[in-house]
Amino acid sequence: MKRLNLSIGIFKVFACVLIILLSGSLILGGIVYATEKPEVFVQLGHSNSALAVAFSPDGKYALSGSVDNTMKLWEVSTGREVKTFRGHTNYVNSVAFSPDGRYALSGSGDKSLKLWKVSTGREMKTFRGHTDYVVSVAFSPDGRYVLSGSKDNTLKLWDVSTGKMVKTFRGHTDYVVSVAFSPDGRYALSGSKDNSLILWKVSTGRRVKTFRGQKYISSVIFTPDGKYALSGSRDNTLKFWDISTGREIRSFKCSKVPDNFLRAHPASYINSVAITPDGNYALSVSGDSTLKLWNIATGRETRVFKERVNSCNSIALSPDGRYVLSGGGGETSADLKLWEVSTGRVVRSFKGHSDLINSIAVSPEGKYILSGSGNGVMRLWNRSTGKVVRSFKSHSRIGSVAFSPDGRYVLSESKNDTLKLWKVSTGKEVRTFRGHSDFVGSIAFSPDGRYVLSVSRDNTLKLWDTQTGKTKATKKNIGPIRSVVFSPDGKRALLGGGGWKATLWLLDMRTGKRIRNFTGHTRGIHSVAISPDGRYALSGSDDYTLKLWDIATGREIRTFKGHSWVVNSVAFSPDGRYALSGSGDYTLKLWDISTGNEIRTFKGHTYYIFSVAFSPDGRYALSGSWDGTIRMWNVNTGTEIAMMVGFKNGDWATITRDGYFVASKNGAEHINVTIGLKSYTIDNFFEKFYNPEIVGKVMSGKRVKVASDIRKLTSTPPEVKIINPKHGAIFARRNIIITVQAIDTGGGIDEIRLYQNLKLISEEQRGVAITPKKGHGITKRYNVILLPGTNEFRAIALNRDRTESNPAIIEIHSKAVHASADLYILAVGINEYKNPRYKLNYGKSDAEAFVNAVEQRGRGIFKHIYKQLLFDNQATRNSIEAAFKQIMAKAGPDDGFLLYYAGHGVMSEGDRNTPPDFYIAPYDVTRLYGHDDILKSKGISAKRMKELCTKIKAQKQLIILDACQSGGAIESFALRGAAEEKAILQLARSAGVVVMAATGTEQFATEFKALGHGVFTYALLKGLEGEADGGSPPDRKITVKELEAYINDKVPELTEKYRGTAQYPNSFSQGQDFPLSIVK
Repeated sequence: MKRLNLSIGIFKVFACVLIILLSGSLILGGIVYATEKPEVFVQLGHSNSALAVAFSPDGKYALSGSVDNTMKLWEVSTGREVKTFRGHTNYVNSVAFSPDGRYALSGSGDKSLKLWKVSTGREMKTFRGHTDYVVSVAFSPDGRYVLSGSKDNTLKLWDVSTGKMVKTFRGHTDYVVSVAFSPDGRYALSGSKDNSLILWKVSTGRRVKTFRGQKYISSVIFTPDGKYALSGSRDNTLKFWDISTGREIRSFKCSKVPDNFLRAHPASYINSVAITPDGNYALSVSGDSTLKLWNIATGRETRVFKERVNSCNSIALSPDGRYVLSGGGGETSADLKLWEVSTGRVVRSFKGHSDLINSIAVSPEGKYILSGSGNGVMRLWNRSTGKVVRSFKSHSRIGSVAFSPDGRYVLSESKNDTLKLWKVSTGKEVRTFRGHSDFVGSIAFSPDGRYVLSVSRDNTLKLWDTQTGKTKATKKNIGPIRSVVFSPDGKRALLGGGGWKATLWLLDMRTGKRIRNFTGHTRGIHSVAISPDGRYALSGSDDYTLKLWDIATGREIRTFKGHSWVVNSVAFSPDGRYALSGSGDYTLKLWDISTGNEIRTFKGHTYYIFSVAFSPDGRYALSGSWDGTIRMWNVNTGTEIAMMVGFKNGDWATITRDGYFVASKNGAEHINVTIGLKSYTIDNFFEKFYNPEIVGKVMSGKRVKVASDIRKLTSTPPEVKIINPKHGAIFARRNIIITVQAIDTGGGIDEIRLYQNLKLISEEQRGVAITPKKGHGITKRYNVILLPGTNEFRAIALNRDRTESNPAIIEIHSKAVHASADLYILAVGINEYKNPRYKLNYGKSDAEAFVNAVEQRGRGIFKHIYKQLLFDNQATRNSIEAAFKQIMAKAGPDDGFLLYYAGHGVMSEGDRNTPPDFYIAPYDVTRLYGHDDILKSKGISAKRMKELCTKIKAQKQLIILDACQSGGAIESFALRGAAEEKAILQLARSAGVVVMAATGTEQFATEFKALGHGVFTYALLKGLEGEADGGSPPDRKITVKELEAYINDKVPELTEKYRGTAQYPNSFSQGQDFPLSIVK
């Protein structure tokens, strides 16, 4: 006892010193950001079931431990993944926060406990001493000790400061499944597979009491006052115990399940229990995913949570008792859900959003990258822009993809039993190859593209005719082959596979006979390749090695060692001098074929790499991983160039190593950026880092000098709050005041924005001046007009670097009666410019046709339709702005506004003080390029359009820009187009309006005789007539979002048909959807 007191005294001294040393460090309650650098990563989530969950003491964060050997930190309010803690080599069975929230504890099947610093994710200590799995862990209430329960039948107490074991608690005769400290830290409680609970005195390690009455105790917890305990067991019972007497007070009325049923149906076990902070209620969850709330005083079931969690293993209550977190899942992902206790509804899920990448391929000319995903989607990426050109969806899960030798077709194989051939230019399926009776494992085109080889889990090899889709030959009983490849002359094929024993052999394609075997690997083979000259073979194996073989003799030339896990993919460089390998150890390696030396390792992936490839020029390496990313690497330096990500909902994003990105509409929302413990998405950094031009240059291999690097940012965005009114408030009146406050966190406050139902509220509606507050705060008050029903208000603030805060969002309700809506149309069409060189043919007629279509088909939607038409010399900047002002004076919040512009559009050059911007060019703009002064005085910029649209009170707004560049600018369009895209997207994004744009060369304005209009307007008119009706069944109304989806599909189809090359419009839907046309 004295010895223990001495150690405690020493620990007190140590703790004091530690507190002094850490006084300026990061903590959950008050975070210092300056020392933390941003981390950019894709939210992956767990790749297997979650076994344990815990809340931080302040309820802001949650921990989860998984079968995938990792622990993850999540932001509760957003569901964002903040950090991943890697270091365990087996399941993470239990997790806990320290009482101050600064540290996390994990217990694992690798027999160890680990202590982690939450703010950095760094491993601080490892506690070793158990001889079997660590199943449960807990912090003492003062944070000085940790307790662990193990499959070795013991509990152990550890000193946090030293990492040393203080004592071992012996008494159980089987697994210790659950451990807990009493609130005062004097006692410990353990539940075991030996059917008992034991109460221990912590200071002595002696057994105080044994509680019996259940079979296989799975979970134990003290009540907040420490007088009672709750236990759940695998006999499907829940019992409440008196700690002082050891007496069972109450058994909760769980359904009685016979022993023989429990043995056959382990999902009926109670896996985890929790008690609310007031001690009045208990929660339990069983393996059948049923979550229940119980009244402790009566023992009665109060609520069954209707939605289920897949194989739920663990639950935890938030410190305020309002929410419960559940963790479970299956073999490929965790199922983590946050529930509201009072209602039983699911608030949010914590999960990954990206598709697992199983296979990648590079087109023969290097223009495209093809990826196949576990979600059954194949994506075609343009390497010069980083954008997804098209997606192919048909299979349930894609295992392998390949380009035809001429690059015109792509082939995919499924984890069912089919292959599919697709045309690259259209994305249409050409044919399906049927004949296998089980999973197809690998595919390969013959060098002339006439044939395809496939191997399947049905133990057959099939040769297919690509022209007919018919089987030319079948070879049976080939064994478990995982990879197949043709030789460069097409006369032979190499096959590799096997399980515990490797299989690698060469096949004569003419005779169908085995030529020779290659022997040397000690485990099965995952991937094979043949050198460009056909002389050598390469194989990657489960034995963690690559091997190089002489194809002519079958002799092993050398072995490449260095990976620490399975080698899943191998490739030769185009010149045959190097080999590339991708492994389950998360790395790629480049090898010298002639020496066997490892040249370099490429690090960056966060999960298994399943596919690797070289670019045709050999300068770049590409890799696809189960972390959901495709990464492009510089072969000479080993640096990552860019990362491409496809998401399960169809979105995508490409981001360079400096943080510059391009993305689909919502793609940027799924890439996380963390600074310390603050979590954002890459979309928060839009204004500085969304840059299609830079991404395109980087992906094309050009040297780019960038102005910023997201990894070096030190300032954080402000924090923003909507102070008044409160969420859920109800108003009888329509005019109210919204109060927004922004707090400076070190990066300053450059702007505050408030959106009502997605549309930006004009600064002129701000009735009170900026008010500085203590703590570098700014408060703004906005006079707003509520729409009838629910109104969503969303506030953000930007810092000096133009980084956006996370939004503050409230919903409030108005009892006002719906008013009839009017539509205001401003249409501008210009054929004849003051400078005759800029003459266009179809601007005026297209504008007239579009307005007429809306006017005729919108009469049943809008009470009145008011239109202003400005053509040719009427369409000056002054007259356009005057028309805007007339609409500002008349349009109300219930109304709609539509701007249609057909004429020239151009990007300004910009200078050191003024960034480039997109301009529409009215009639009297006489110079489009190299004369920014003319554009500024005569043109209307995207920034100015935002200001004008914001001042129109109508909440439903659509901008259509059919704005082509003059023919003389075509040679510079590639660069101008990328900048233009950002400017227009920024208009839609910041103003909260929908923008549909056909900006670019004259391709969209060209009138085909068969169409009678420019392609863009023709598609718009067809959509309004009814072809855009996307309802199922059709509802005979065309909404803005339906029209947008239609033109995005129709314009490429039309341009492919009439011009031979698909062209794509730009659409940016940041505003509200609303009906525009009734189909007659």
